[in-house]
Amino acid sequence: MQRIKYLITTLSPILFSKESGDRNMTETLDFIPGRVLLGIFAGKFIKDKKLGNKAHEDEMFGNLFLKDKVSFSNAYIKHKKNESCFPTPFSIQYEKENKDNIYDLLIEPVDAQTKYADGYCLLEEDRINIIKVEKSLNFHHGRDMETGTSKNGIIFNYESINKDQIFEGYISGNPELLKSIYSNEEVVTYTGRSKSSQYGKIKIKFSSEPLEIEQKSESGFHNTITLLSDLLLFDDLGKSDCSKELFEKYLQEKISNNITIIKSFIRPKRIDNFVSIWNLKRPSEICFAAGSCFLIEGIKETDLEKLKELEIKGIGERQGEGFGKFAFRNQRSEKLINDISDPVKIRLPEIEIPETTKKYIQNAVKEIIVREIKTKAITDARTFYNDNKGKVSKSLIGRLESFIKGSISIEDFVKKVIIVRKTAKDKLVGCKMGNDNFYDFMLNKRLNETDAVNAKHLNSLTEDLIKEIYDPSEDSEMNNNLYKIYYLTFFAFLRKLIKKSDVTKNMEEKNG
Repeated sequence: MQRIKYLITTLSPILFSKESGDRNMTETLDFIPGRVLLGIFAGKFIKDKKLGNKAHEDEMFGNLFLKDKVSFSNAYIKHKKNESCFPTPFSIQYEKENKDNIYDLLIEPVDAQTKYADGYCLLEEDRINIIKVEKSLNFHHGRDMETGTSKNGIIFNYESINKDQIFEGYISGNPELLKSIYSNEEVVTYTGRSKSSQYGKIKIKFSSEPLEIEQKSESGFHNTITLLSDLLLFDDLGKSDCSKELFEKYLQEKISNNITIIKSFIRPKRIDNFVSIWNLKRPSEICFAAGSCFLIEGIKETDLEKLKELEIKGIGERQGEGFGKFAFRNQRSEKLINDISDPVKIRLPEIEIPETTKKYIQNAVKEIIVREIKTKAITDARTFYNDNKGKVSKSLIGRLESFIKGSISIEDFVKKVIIVRKTAKDKLVGCKMGNDNFYDFMLNKRLNETDAVNAKHLNSLTEDLIKEIYDPSEDSEMNNNLYKIYYLTFFAFLRKLIKKSDVTKNMEEKNG
């Protein structure tokens, strides 16, 4: 297998919209998705070969763009050292009191308050350099399409990646297929949202001819797997999931039954995108976000060749669009030498932000946090259900749900849990929840700030905006509501899983 590296230079601001908490606020991804590159090259191939709407009947077109035989990676910001950066692993965090102390918690835990380093990073042995993509926030007036004039009082906001930045990715696959894509000519095109106005102009240039993929054969390092792009996996029922157990099962099937995941840092992510040929959105899926990382054991020397092959090809679904890229043994040191670049400041408009816009942004921040908390609760509930099948009844979960509904605070909820009857307490103690039993989990559970208000789940734009406009860490009502939202979502989803299981069991008994 070979690959071609490509460089993308932004010639104007670009915008790849993602789901936002407010219809008047359009946020952007801070990388260029592989599916975008696939679409650009597919369009170019159709035009060059004059295939028109018969492209799907062309064998070469099918091999290049429809069958995952060629993989178009995401394009990430390029470092000033002329090296590619990748999403910073979620386990890499710095001390809140001293940003020079950076640790990889996947390798070794530390007794200190830490915060996720965020952004994109260049890892070189025990050194790390983190950079962020430069972005801007632009205010626009809504327009009346009939008159061509601005709509009075209607404002919407675009976040965009700034121009004059360079992103790098690669296309990998069979040498013969890559030859049909490669060209030494620069391609100037438009992509993303609002490309008919002032957004979306980019330049694409291949930085090398197709080359064999070189891999270092190194040993003596921790057996870590770091996701360089989002990973989409389906369970036995064909549903997307991002549980540690599902990924462990996948590794056992692909590599060795001896593999176990002993530690992980996972962030769920919901993905969907618009497919122009369908004129529809894809069904929404939950995946492992890029940056999720795993410490594994059970790897033998005989397994390394399989791992290398998967590292080149990718894992999971939709590999052709850049999903499933990972690095093996890339995280090597528990203490990292700080080489963090100066943080990028978001470029805000040089005008006073209207109060209406501030309100929109505040609501958007809240909606993003709530959405992520709900996603976390659903993921936790599914893991709990799989680990504790048959140990708790739907009625007991319903009772806990009524506790949280009737509580004015998390402390009030805990008081109600403490006084449950011994039979109920014994059932809860007998259930596993992470490293705790479920009873202790509820007594001790405090969604810490990285789960809730510390903007862990927000992009860099929002982190800067909350300093200027709205800081959720100072919103006590918001914080209190997050605990309630988490538990309400957790119990409601868990009750549905138990109910579904009971219905299936009754049908089997009736038919059996």
